[in-house]
Amino acid sequence: MSDDAAAVTRAALYLRRSTEEHQADSVEAQRELGRRFADARGLTVVAEHVDTASGAEWAPERRPGLYRLLASARAGELDVVVVRDDSRIGRDMLRAPLLLQDLADAGVEVLSYATGERLAVDTSTARLITTIRAYAAETERAAIASRTRDALDRKSTRLNSSHTV
Repeated sequence: MSDDAAAVTRAALYLRRSTEEHQADSVEAQRELGRRFADARGLTVVAEHVDTASGAEWAPERRPGLYRLLASARAGELDVVVVRDDSRIGRDMLRAPLLLQDLADAGVEVLSYATGERLAVDTSTARLITTIRAYAAETERAAIASRTRDALDRKSTRLNSSHTV
């Protein structure tokens, strides 16, 4: 192996547009910003993994990109995962930190292009911060779902009342 090949840091982008997000370009924006972040740090993007499920979804059939990412990490194919922020990993305060631990156990760092931070679970303080952030993301997911349900209920009520004779 040449010195150049040894210096390559292999990165994967993990892009997720949740069902609560209505921006059609969300994944494309994440891709562009993630690639720009990787390029600026000399990372070589070797894969992109994309999901369009809610951050509360963890079943492999709902988030196949996440499970392909984890398989690639465990197979030693990656050094770094680039995400917009920790909510892209998931909005579940139990599972998201465990996934970060699984990636760390595979020797893979997770970097946020939005903050430039490494999403770490290597110390008790880092685990606490990660769990608090995951709690905040889970709480926001619940609030988004509640606002969506309320808006649909109001719309349904307006439609039903306009059709009353």
